[in-house]
Amino acid sequence: MPSGPPAKKKRERRILDCVYARLSPVEVIPSERPDFLVRLRDGLPLFGVEVTEFYDKAARARLQRSPGYVGELLSHHRYRHKEDKAELALATANIRTPSGGLKAAGVQCVLTENPSLDSCAQKAARAIRSKDAKLDSTLGGVTHVNLVICDRTGLLGLVDSSMFYARFCTTELKEAIFGSMYREIYFVTRLSGKHSYVPLKLLTTAAELRVFIEVLLRQQTGAPPVVPVDLTRQFAAYLNTRVAGLVRLRTHDGGSEVLYGDGAFAVNDAYGIDVRMYEDDALPRGETIPKKELSRNDVALHGMMRTFMEQNVLSIDLSFPAGPLP
Repeated sequence: MPSGPPAKKKRERRILDCVYARLSPVEVIPSERPDFLVRLRDGLPLFGVEVTEFYDKAARARLQRSPGYVGELLSHHRYRHKEDKAELALATANIRTPSGGLKAAGVQCVLTENPSLDSCAQKAARAIRSKDAKLDSTLGGVTHVNLVICDRTGLLGLVDSSMFYARFCTTELKEAIFGSMYREIYFVTRLSGKHSYVPLKLLTTAAELRVFIEVLLRQQTGAPPVVPVDLTRQFAAYLNTRVAGLVRLRTHDGGSEVLYGDGAFAVNDAYGIDVRMYEDDALPRGETIPKKELSRNDVALHGMMRTFMEQNVLSIDLSFPAGPLP
C-alpha cells in the first residue's frame, strides 16, 4: 500500500505510538486512508487510525518542521513564505538570570504571538470536521476508525489536567466531537508539564453525564428520589439528541449503561458516574436508541444543560500518560 513521504509517515507512526505503544499492538500496517491499520491482539480484526497534527498557525508549523529555518531567519532574514513576515518577527533580547542579573545582551531571536486557547480550540474543531468529512472512504475492511490529533501549539503545558475540559472544550469543539463518526478522538498534548493524551469523546460524554445528573436532581425537589438506573436510561435518550453516532443502552443484572464511542457510562448508587473504556475491543450488544426529532422537552433540557455549564466550572480529569511527542 502507498504510505506517503517516509519522513511524514515516520512522524505519524511516532504520534500513533503516543497512544498505542502501551497496548503493544501485534500489527501496525502503514496505509493511506486511514493512515494505519492496527491489530491489538492475534485473532482480532483490524481497525483504522487516522493521524493529524494541530498547529496554531502555519508559520509555526514551518519553524518546527524545518530545523534550519530559524538559522536562515537570524542569519539572512530569509523568509520561506510571504505570510511568515507578518507572523515571525525578528528582534533582539536580553537574557537575565532568575535574580535579575544580565546573562547575555542583544541575543537575536524570532518572536511569534501565542493565540488564545479559545482560538486554538476553534481550529481543533475545524480539524475534526475536516477529517470527518473524509471518513466515509476509510471504513472498508476495518471495524472502526479512530482519530489521533497531535497538539503542536504548546499552549496547554501549564494547564492542569483536571482543568483541560473547562479551559479547552468550548461549545464549538464539543459540537465537532459529538458530530464526529470516529469511534474515538485522541488529543495528544502536554498537560501539567507532562506528555498526555485525552480521549475527547470519552471526556465530553462523561462531562455531559455529570452535568445531566446535577440538572435532573435539581428538578426533583419535593419528588421521590430518582433511581440511578432510570437516570442512565434518560441520559441515553438525551445523548442521542446530541450526537451523530450510534447510542445504545445495555441492561444487565447490575443495572444499565450507555454505550457510545469507545466507552460505557452509567449512574451509580451514589449519583456519581461510572466510566468503562473498551480500548477498541468490540462493544457489547445493547438496545439501539432510535434517532428522533427534538421535542419541546428536549429543547428545554438542552437549555438547562447550557445554563448550568455557563454558570459552573467542571473539573474532570480523563487524561493518560503518553509517550514523548515526536
